[in-house]
Amino acid sequence: MKSLFAVILTSLLFLGCASKSIDKNKMVTMDNIGVVAIFDDQLPVRYIGTTILNNQDFSADISKWSIGQTLVKDVRSEFERMNKKTFSVKLDDKKVQEAKNQAQSLKDFYLGNRYQELQQYILTQAEQQGAQFVFIMHPMSHENFPQYKPGFGLLCRSPFTAQGDLEIYSLIKAEIWNVKTKTVETSAIITPAEALIKTGKNCQDSQQIAPDKLTGMYKEQVMGIVKRSVDILLSRTL
Repeated sequence: MKSLFAVILTSLLFLGCASKSIDKNKMVTMDNIGVVAIFDDQLPVRYIGTTILNNQDFSADISKWSIGQTLVKDVRSEFERMNKKTFSVKLDDKKVQEAKNQAQSLKDFYLGNRYQELQQYILTQAEQQGAQFVFIMHPMSHENFPQYKPGFGLLCRSPFTAQGDLEIYSLIKAEIWNVKTKTVETSAIITPAEALIKTGKNCQDSQQIAPDKLTGMYKEQVMGIVKRSVDILLSRTL
């Protein structure tokens, strides 16, 4: 399956404000919180060489890793620790994909929020299921990290004659939406500057291993980055 966010380099999935904790008075009254994580079952594996001709992009099947479910579970656990009612918002995968396809069909010069339909679908479903607020997590791109694909992934760079070091990183965003007003109460991002692990394996050795096998070797570290990302997102939004 094509990467869910393979075509997103300049657009974010949702609009939101800069990283800022939610107002404490708002937190007191916040309840009935739906939690959503929109992530692929493919993990990007990218090699950056000395020239563009040396660049290679792969993806590995991680459908059995349940990254989205792990994110939702950990966020819900924190809200429940705060005595907040919370649940996982149920979405129709087919409708999500259709909304994504519609967004991706728009021309590059489109200036609006190309994911407005998907955004509206999530908020509508959350409201119908009883949510007053929705905590949404998704991959994002960042102009300061153009070589890193959105979401969680593996990247290895070999500048000039250096071999490089295979990295595991996080590049994601979270927002807390007010379902009634359809506005973002707060949001936060995580970049590789804050969530990155150097594996110690050089690029040449890494490229000799099939992407699925390579990611399997580092599953524990990837899930560690996932857990760390939840902690950072929560510390910046709550």
